[in-house]
Amino acid sequence: MSDHNVSMRYVENPDQSLTFQKSAGIGDRVGVRVTIAEKHIEKKRLTPDCQCMNGDGELAITGQAAVHAPERKTRRSPAAMAALFNEAMQ
Repeated sequence: MSDHNVSMRYVENPDQSLTFQKSAGIGDRVGVRVTIAEKHIEKKRLTPDCQCMNGDGELAITGQAAVHAPERKTRRSPAAMAALFNEAMQ
């Protein structure tokens, strides 16, 4: 694990709504778009809208999943985020 400090984590939430519409295969490159839909400052929680596209560019997953917000603002370059994601997937 690296020294990158990403404090956003999944929150168990019965109201989350991820819908799996298409599949993605092993080795497929997938695209992800996450837009913050709601901020719950008092609970330190964010509710993002999520969209994932499979290797064919088709919408594969849509919905929302609540996460705990970081306590301080963090900025990273796209390359640093990609490295962090790749490390987390190993």
